[in-house]
Amino acid sequence: MSRDKIRQQTELFSTICRVSNQYQAIGEKYYNSISLKQEYLLWVMEDYFKSEPPTLNDLAGKIGSSHQNVKQMVVKLVEKGYLTLEYDAEDRRKRRVCFTDKYRMDKEIFSKRRQVFIEQVFDGITDQEVDNSINIIEKMMNNLSVLLYNKEHTCKMFADHNCNKILDLDK
Repeated sequence: MSRDKIRQQTELFSTICRVSNQYQAIGEKYYNSISLKQEYLLWVMEDYFKSEPPTLNDLAGKIGSSHQNVKQMVVKLVEKGYLTLEYDAEDRRKRRVCFTDKYRMDKEIFSKRRQVFIEQVFDGITDQEVDNSINIIEKMMNNLSVLLYNKEHTCKMFADHNCNKILDLDK
């Protein structure tokens, strides 16, 4: 692979990291009562789990985060009165994450705030540019999944490139 191509790919990766950091910083200023990640969790619950409240594992899978991180977010939203954790009626080992009446009363405020925020972030960006970005990021996510979940492949890849000395691949 040429140095120019690696440089370009590194710049894209760097830009994605900076965008993530900026989302977080601006979101925390914009969403003064909850974090942007907590807002994202609420949106995922609204959008993807309409028929049945999700479990922590359901949310973790959909958000792409660990069970522990999702639980921390949920606990904070429980403390703020927006969510509850309830035992599943059929399987008491499962706990479902449910909206509270407080959240339902404020749902329109959350929805409008989310819409305004997203419209501002994507101002001047065409639908085609958004579609292209989604395609690129989905491909990157697929590649990252291989690295994350296929330890044998990842260890071999780093060993083949003499990178294993600086990485702790036993984790």
